Amino acid sequence: MSIASRRLWRGASAEDNGGVDYGDNLFLNRRFSSSIGTASGSSLARLTDGNSTTRWISEPGDNVQLKVDVGKPYDFTAMRLVWEANTTKRYRIETSINNASWTRIYSGTTSGADGVQTAEITASDFETAATGRYVRVVLIDRWNNSNGHSLYEIEGYGTPIDASATNIGRFFANRNYAGSATALTVGNGAGSVSPTYSSIRFDNPGKVYAYSRRNESGWMIPMTESEADFSSRYYGRQGDTNMKWDNLIRSYRVQAADWTWPLVQDLQPLTYGNGDVNPVVRGSERFSHVTLTEDPELVVNNSETYNFARTAMPDDTINAQLSQAARNVCAILYDSPDDTDFRHRKMKITYDNDHPAWGAYAIKSESTMGFFRNHIENYINGHDFARVVTHESTHLYQMKHKDVASDAVMLGISEGMADYVPLVMGIQKKIRPADGGERWYDGYATTAYFFYYITHQAPVRSPNFVKDLNRQFDARIHGTRRWRTSMMRDINARGMTIEALWDEYKEWLLGPNHDVSRHVDSYVRYNYSENFIGTNIGTTESTLPAAFNNSIRSVKFNRSAKMYAYTGTNEHGFMLVLTDSAPDLRVVKGFSYSGNGGPSWTIAFSSYSIRPANWTWPTVSNQQQQTFGNGEVVSVVPGSERYSLATLREAPKIIISDQQAHTYAQNIMPDDQVQAFYDQIARNTCAVLFHAPDEAYFRHRQIAVRYINTFVDSNGNPTTQRIGIRQNNSLILLTRAAANNTRFAYYFSLGVIQLIKCGVSKSITDSAVWACHSGIIAFVQLELGHVRTSDRPSSGGNRWDAGNLTTGFFFHYIVHDAPTPSPNFVKDLNRQFDHRIHGDRVWTKDLITDINARGKTVEQLWTEYKAWL
Repeated sequence: MSIASRRLWRGASAEDNGGVDYGDNLFLNRRFSSSIGTASGSSLARLTDGNSTTRWISEPGDNVQLKVDVGKPYDFTAMRLVWEANTTKRYRIETSINNASWTRIYSGTTSGADGVQTAEITASDFETAATGRYVRVVLIDRWNNSNGHSLYEIEGYGTPIDASATNIGRFFANRNYAGSATALTVGNGAGSVSPTYSSIRFDNPGKVYAYSRRNESGWMIPMTESEADFSSRYYGRQGDTNMKWDNLIRSYRVQAADWTWPLVQDLQPLTYGNGDVNPVVRGSERFSHVTLTEDPELVVNNSETYNFARTAMPDDTINAQLSQAARNVCAILYDSPDDTDFRHRKMKITYDNDHPAWGAYAIKSESTMGFFRNHIENYINGHDFARVVTHESTHLYQMKHKDVASDAVMLGISEGMADYVPLVMGIQKKIRPADGGERWYDGYATTAYFFYYITHQAPVRSPNFVKDLNRQFDARIHGTRRWRTSMMRDINARGMTIEALWDEYKEWLLGPNHDVSRHVDSYVRYNYSENFIGTNIGTTESTLPAAFNNSIRSVKFNRSAKMYAYTGTNEHGFMLVLTDSAPDLRVVKGFSYSGNGGPSWTIAFSSYSIRPANWTWPTVSNQQQQTFGNGEVVSVVPGSERYSLATLREAPKIIISDQQAHTYAQNIMPDDQVQAFYDQIARNTCAVLFHAPDEAYFRHRQIAVRYINTFVDSNGNPTTQRIGIRQNNSLILLTRAAANNTRFAYYFSLGVIQLIKCGVSKSITDSAVWACHSGIIAFVQLELGHVRTSDRPSSGGNRWDAGNLTTGFFFHYIVHDAPTPSPNFVKDLNRQFDHRIHGDRVWTKDLITDINARGKTVEQLWTEYKAWL
């Protein structure tokens, strides 16, 4: 049976059975879009072809969105849906004026019975006034999950809303339509206004485009409905409570309700100077509003960068190339121009010096794109310039959350989306990671290819997935709503979690029993991008190649393993043990506790070795007590045999700056015995300070012992200091006073302990931090037997944070003599100053409560200690 454009309900004509004539079918021959793929042999055109014997069938999936544009605003009076039996279960119908904000007008459920079913919905059935230009039918779920949705026809009826009125309403200075008013007339606007508007009232249909900058640029908000308080609406980065439209509007333009942005005519692919192509994406002609209209501002901070860039993008082609890139980006990320949230009319292009990681950048809020010298030539010569410009243009138009810089998932989405756009355009030069990548949110090519799988290659494709994901960060719609990855279930055709989709993708890519050949990859850029070294268990890189030395930025584990990384060559220096992937070593702190920042591992990676995940350091057999020439003893501390990493691999250097000091020392510690004494004291120290060898802070391959006369102050006057160390240089300095001393073992071990323990920055002024630092050293001396009980200060000392022996004996009480001893107290306290674990955390004495057996404050423990003593 053929359905004429003038559909008469409940029969072929109103005269046959008293049916109501609703006028023309507004949907006839208009094309619906779908958020899900169409089954083979089916077509969306069947939904509106006027033939009730042809039907559209979807691929299996829920929350399917069918959307149609009827061309101009209508007041809908009726709708009709003809279903194939036993397919869709629940559904709803929504309308929208602007294709951004939607109003539900009807919710329904089919019976699930056999046979064709028809839903005839009239104005009396609508939940609210059904006005709009866009209609969306959401197919929520199905009776039979093995089948897709199936409809023969969707019809819509209504009367056009008068869009000819020129006076559509007014802006008001205050909320609730109060204060001074500004008339809004179609075709008019203001390129510069005082930011005083807070509410808008529409008396007739129309559109108002409001902007945060003059000349209709900056953050953009299209308005089609009255709002008593739009000043409370958000803009910019989703989740930012400070970004509101309160007193923000600085320009606006009024248009008719059915107005659309003009099309860009005769678009043709453009070619960059290096031969890269800037293509034309289908639908990009609709986004004329992102075409740049003012000459760019050029900021040349490095002439070499500028000269390189001009070979690919001369000054007089910048606007044309960036406008084309912007239209392409918007066509991939948005359904319509009104969905975008920012309008650039003029760009600032900066040509900068070198950057250790970035090749280019974009700042949306500042309409800025920049290039760095040390990457621009490679982009141009490698025919990757078009991708880079498109990637950065995506950042200029995509929507983001306020926490994108600090949240790994949202950062991965942002960078993945920026690589997805050139991938869809066919200009993505980055290849898919061999194994697909480690995590779906690793960003860049990893995330881009994963998103492409979801939209183009999955068993049930979700063609609008990236558009909908981008929309989830639209502050104008979602305000300060907390975003969660679980929300991604709502925007893929099968309602799968993103983790389930990732597993499916990996299996599709690698097979059900996939494996990878490399254990660990080390990259020079964060999120596992750019050049990398692939390594397996057993590999040792004693000296990294020039391109990687001090440049490793991220480490990715493909299989279970351990990486031991060092700041020095030949596996020495500050040590970092990795067992999990690290997308950005810049945030992994190292070296010394400072409480206010410190160096990160991205600038310090000089050598490493790869071990099995269950590998442990070999034990040292046949350790023996060592005796100094003056009779002092270096005993063997239980457990020290586990710390072979502390054993020197090269004989110590002896530096004689004072012959007398060296002569004194030869009677106690001959040069050829220095290593034996050092090795045992170092292993003993590790056994006292660490739970396991992998916690060790610094690995010395070779030490140097320098004999000097004395230390001097800033005025050149001798001091009483007898021992000094330079941990980073593996250096111990011994004075005459230390070398010619009956307690030589105390002074030498004092140097060794400080080479081993977690460091404390010299800039620390907190007395409690310094007390802990010096107290830990004194405690180790007690454990090693180089401090005697008679060395305890009189009455134990005046306060716990006096440091040195006062604090060391106090710690000894907590570990050994308290009513409930805390045997790991000093190990755990030393760990609290481990920058690799705690980063820039500011240490306070309150943390001591967490590491003693009874959870007492340090003051309570001190009072108890004094009473015991």
